[in-house]
Amino acid sequence: MAERLRNLVELFLDKIINPNTYNLNYIMDRYWNITSETVSYGHDIELAWFLRDAALLLGDPQLLKRVEETSVKMAEAVEKAIQPDGSVLNIIRTGRENRSWWPQTEAIVGYFDAWEISGDEKFLDIAINCWNYTRDHFIDRTNGGWFSRVSADGEASGDKAASSGGVCPYHNGRMSMEIMERVEKLLKRK
Repeated sequence: MAERLRNLVELFLDKIINPNTYNLNYIMDRYWNITSETVSYGHDIELAWFLRDAALLLGDPQLLKRVEETSVKMAEAVEKAIQPDGSVLNIIRTGRENRSWWPQTEAIVGYFDAWEISGDEKFLDIAINCWNYTRDHFIDRTNGGWFSRVSADGEASGDKAASSGGVCPYHNGRMSMEIMERVEKLLKRK
């Protein structure tokens, strides 16, 4: 099983992460040729911390070093999607700037992870600012749950639970557990 995980990590490092932009080569054909210029910043920042988790499980210091260097570069690449209000756009399209719920949660964990790796406070600031935006705009304090999207002017909308594209506890629940675990470890070190 470890060899399969290593192969998958190396596949991402060697074929799926663009070495020039540090974004995912999001859509490719069977020969690894890029077939789309789409950039999904939510998937990029999610993968950055997933790869580190996988490398930590493998316990290979050389692979971990390579993954951590790549993860920080991926976090830096996603910075262009960070908005002044602290939110993260997933796919940047002219005239369409809704914020989706799940890239916010992945950015919170991904930037906290980049801070843990690098010690660069800018990453922690991004994670905190994204959390503040998420807390203030996505969580429905009146009726419960999370809104699925927020417009550029801060208006929340969208389905809260749906079979396609709706909010589910996967991203936001995992984000909560990841951050609680990481903060608890930091507090134990003090």
